[in-house]
Amino acid sequence: DVGDAIVSLGSRSVPSLVARLESSDKWWIQLETVYLLGLIGPDAKKALPALDKFVSEKHHPLPAKNALVAVAAIRGDLDTLIAKIEEGGGGSNDFAIELLGRRGPQARAAVPALKKFIADHPLSNSRSTATTSIRAITSPSRP
Repeated sequence: DVGDAIVSLGSRSVPSLVARLESSDKWWIQLETVYLLGLIGPDAKKALPALDKFVSEKHHPLPAKNALVAVAAIRGDLDTLIAKIEEGGGGSNDFAIELLGRRGPQARAAVPALKKFIADHPLSNSRSTATTSIRAITSPSRP
């Protein structure tokens, strides 16, 4: 619930999240912060300098890989998000799948990669996230 509230604040929460990312050396705090910035998406553009710096430094693999996904989501870089799905492993593909679904119909180009992910990973827990993302992307928007 707290994370949802932070994301719902959009750009207003970005300065606090950036400060948290820059001040913590705990990987789980970095991961949560990166995750929230990615969920905020394009409204988190002011976080890009801090995220770019974070990506260029040596950090725990989980927040580092997910920071690349968050940057792609903030920049609206569908190609990188799709490539993360195809790359697989490390948890960042799950994050990319979720973020593509949040883009809705704007992420229509990702549907083939999401369908391939589902077909190629019959035992993955992420299949339901991929299915939900496809539904969000392909469902007609409601007025």
